Amino acid sequence: MRQATTRIIGEHTYEVRQLPATPAYLMFLDLSKMVAPSMAAGVASVAGGGGLAQALEAELNGDFLLRAVEGLVDRLDNAKVQSIIQQLANHTAVVIGERKLELAQQFEVQFAGRIGEMFRWLAFALEVNFGDFLSVLKDRASVALQAATAKAPQSPTTSSGQCGDSSRSA
Repeated sequence: MRQATTRIIGEHTYEVRQLPATPAYLMFLDLSKMVAPSMAAGVASVAGGGGLAQALEAELNGDFLLRAVEGLVDRLDNAKVQSIIQQLANHTAVVIGERKLELAQQFEVQFAGRIGEMFRWLAFALEVNFGDFLSVLKDRASVALQAATAKAPQSPTTSSGQCGDSSRSA
């Protein structure tokens, strides 16, 4: 069942309705083609030659973020991004009191001078449509991180240098 979710962003209340299944999975595929390679580039930057396990143990440093953002920007397709935003706007209303105004009909006016608010709305709309998958992905990543951490070599314990029973004298 398609759900509508409401959130206050800035001074406005937005109600985002989930996309139907086919447009949603087609959008997900488009987003994956843009995002996955950039995330892979970021992982590779922190993993070195150690692969995924090393990447999971590494901290998300500036190099990771730089490579991920660089890869994303290289793969952005303006027409595709505009299409994604338009589809999500077609399933969003701006709630003003008892009235609901369709965002798609007032998009340019709504976000003029408020680009930050536009990106917060976009993140919210993506969360409404793909949140269930993203939470599963987050859970899986957490499990993988815990498994990688458990397999990591433990730091050596310190020793007093004595062996055996110290109560006996030589």
